[in-house]
Amino acid sequence: MERGRTRWRRFALALLVGLACVALLLVGLVQGALAATFTVAGLPFDGTVNRLQSQSAVLFGTADQSRDAAFPVLDIGFGDARINDLCLSFVATGLPVVGEANFAITSGEVNAQNLLIAVENANGQSLTLTDAEIGRDAGTLDRLPGLAGPAGAFGIQSGTIALEQVRLTGRSITAGTLQLGQFAINTEVGREGCA
Repeated sequence: MERGRTRWRRFALALLVGLACVALLLVGLVQGALAATFTVAGLPFDGTVNRLQSQSAVLFGTADQSRDAAFPVLDIGFGDARINDLCLSFVATGLPVVGEANFAITSGEVNAQNLLIAVENANGQSLTLTDAEIGRDAGTLDRLPGLAGPAGAFGIQSGTIALEQVRLTGRSITAGTLQLGQFAINTEVGREGCA
């Protein structure tokens, strides 16, 4: 009986090609050239931001999908964002013994690249756009490569964006890079979230 042999050159070539494909996919996801979709938990979170500035921004309407339902959201994408005084919190219910608890993440300074926030509602003190295009077909948005909305939908894009004193309710956040400076994570019984 002839024993099997490994053809190491073919094995190495197949391995290198596979690793190269995986690397290209990961680079595409991180740079925003490819979209990564996922199912949201269905739990909204609250957020506050003192100031957010970014190079390049896009906005368009879409839906986030949970296991049981879909939620209409405004997707807001930021190319290179600088955030001051961030607070994100969500409430978990049905916890044994405790019942309800609030979980909060705070950070004085946040840097993010290819940041995408799915927002249910938001309000703030001011919003400034430069080189704005309002009412553009969301399928043709091109300020952030790989991030466009449904064809024929209402879209907005700008060269820069600045927001101040923002409060929002969101469904999901994704980012190529999300770097928090000094941060804190707190848990408390009850529903008290970001002030």
